[in-house]
Amino acid sequence: MGLFGDDKYCVICGSKSGFLGGLFWYDLADGSHLCSSCRDKCTPGELKFEAMTADAVKANIAFAAENKRKAVQEFRATRQLKAGAYRGRDCIEIDENHGWFKDMTHNNGWVYDLNDIYTFHMHLVTRRPQADETAKGIDWSNYQFDELPKYTEGDFLTEAKLKIYLMDNALGVTKVEVDLVPSWNPDDSELRGGYECAHEFYEFMRNFRNNQKMRLRRQ
Repeated sequence: MGLFGDDKYCVICGSKSGFLGGLFWYDLADGSHLCSSCRDKCTPGELKFEAMTADAVKANIAFAAENKRKAVQEFRATRQLKAGAYRGRDCIEIDENHGWFKDMTHNNGWVYDLNDIYTFHMHLVTRRPQADETAKGIDWSNYQFDELPKYTEGDFLTEAKLKIYLMDNALGVTKVEVDLVPSWNPDDSELRGGYECAHEFYEFMRNFRNNQKMRLRRQ
């Protein structure tokens, strides 16, 4: 992208760059250009537009549109993993019949393939309280989730995410971050909901992978 230069025309929608020149425009490998509005129609991953032709961008936009279509017309949630106080907020929806999942905390509508997941973990970010602050006390004896991380009692929890890492895929997304706790320094009910959601995902993925291995053995 450049800031100044001759007028450019978007290869997708035909819009003109105007007096701002190349601001928010992408230069493609074949000399054509893409506006930022049409970039939003592409897949969400990091794309190297300088190495893409106009035809490649059009194919990418078509793939993104097909993914959105599947999300609306074909995706049927057979399992909903919830968090929040008390678990009234959708975090992950899973379509076991197609082997798909969606991150509901960012409401982006993308459909991801369960078979693309190669690892995942619950990630916590905390900070020590200031002199005039008191964090909510947590009784960790109530949290029987051995596979999940815990933090030092008395700290502030500032972030709790389920980080799901994906193999290379057509969407170009290699990491999905699901927000397990919607508020800063959550109360016990919010925190418990987040932990239970993460625990359910861990359990689901263990069963999913075991079932996949059994299918491969039968082939």
